[in-house]
Amino acid sequence: MCVASQVAYLGIVGGKSDDDTIERVLCATLSSQLAIQFNCNGLRGKKCFRNLELCNVVFGMDFIIFDQDIDQ
Repeated sequence: MCVASQVAYLGIVGGKSDDDTIERVLCATLSSQLAIQFNCNGLRGKKCFRNLELCNVVFGMDFIIFDQDIDQ
């Protein structure tokens, strides 16, 4: 599944703000046990979230949401 399709699929999660939407998507896609294994840069013995395709999907959603906010 391409990133655009994943963004569209996860876009139905919705939220009250960009931050809320991103938080909801992460909660819907990562269990707590998995989430605690990652941080953004992979520091302090954790895995790097930026290396995951999910990171591209989440940031792709953020750009799409941001663009829609500008258009309105």
